[in-house]
Amino acid sequence: MKKTIGHIAPGRLFLVLTASAFVSEAIIMMVLERVTFSTRIHFLVDGLAIALIMGAIMFFLVFRPMKARLETIAEQDEEIRHTKEHLEDIQYVTSIGSYDNNLLTGEQFWSKSLYSLLGYGEDVAPTDENLTRVIHRGDLGTIGEHVELARKTGETLQVEFGIHKADSGEEITVRSQGHFEFDSDGTPIRAYGYLQDITLQKQAENIINTEMEKNNQSYLDNPTALFETDISGRIINVNRAFAGMYGYSVDELIGLDASSFYANSDDRDQLIKEISEKGAVRNWPIESKNRDGTSFSIRLSARVVNGVILGYVSHTGANFLPICAHCKAVRPGGSSSTKWVPLEDYMTDSLSKDLSHGICDPCAKIHYAEFLEEDAL
Repeated sequence: MKKTIGHIAPGRLFLVLTASAFVSEAIIMMVLERVTFSTRIHFLVDGLAIALIMGAIMFFLVFRPMKARLETIAEQDEEIRHTKEHLEDIQYVTSIGSYDNNLLTGEQFWSKSLYSLLGYGEDVAPTDENLTRVIHRGDLGTIGEHVELARKTGETLQVEFGIHKADSGEEITVRSQGHFEFDSDGTPIRAYGYLQDITLQKQAENIINTEMEKNNQSYLDNPTALFETDISGRIINVNRAFAGMYGYSVDELIGLDASSFYANSDDRDQLIKEISEKGAVRNWPIESKNRDGTSFSIRLSARVVNGVILGYVSHTGANFLPICAHCKAVRPGGSSSTKWVPLEDYMTDSLSKDLSHGICDPCAKIHYAEFLEEDAL
């Protein structure tokens, strides 16, 4: 595009100035009718020379630098345009839409990506009312509290809420982050920020949390006595099998010092030394004690993972019979054996008596109540 000064191109302006010089010269000639012909010729030549010199000076000192400046401005405008388009592309790819509100004039701006995020066409006015219209009603109170806090303290606004897209009714979750600008008196004059669609992220988090809950339940129900402590010996986590072995509930053990379960304090020192040197121990023999102080022998296996000691213990006492928490099979050989047998077979061998199936009164009332009622009649 050809750049102009006002509405006149630089080349045209040069011609205008030159013509003006000739006109001025002609006027001077008309006024000085009494001068000789040769004097007029000298005036004409001198005027033409002066016009050419002034035109050249204007071109090199004014027009040429001005032209270069205008070209630079045009290049900067083009660069800004490309940057703006690139920013819009980035916002679209990352599901982010930006806003900028002038709190003094009430003028508001939404990016193209924000229009798309909210499900509006770009012909819709960017107003608080149109934004509120698509926000989940149950989230409006929380949003208002966060906005008011940011307005009063100047802190960054951060809040997550649900949206029903205006065009499709699709439900999405967005994260909003924004800032207020204040004048010298502390009055907010501008609010700007962005909204980002985090629906997929929230879905992934829900899946992970569900799996973690399942894993935690499996950990709690595991028949092996499992534990976690920090390096100092503070109990971080245990399962029900471990807690039952020592006569506690799971919640009661969290935060206790594991050293209190050693019948011999030297066992604890030797165990920590071994783990520190080798990073793990396996079937380490320890004399332990439960809640009432009764001592019993265990074997402990553990390893260090990210500064946490993870491990399990097995009871080696003569009066301890491992039994499966699910099928109730037993392991007569204790922790040193891998053979599990049905409880009925073990009882038959141990008691030297055959077992006969029956039903106890409490179970009969639960499972056969209708038959018991008929008998009573």
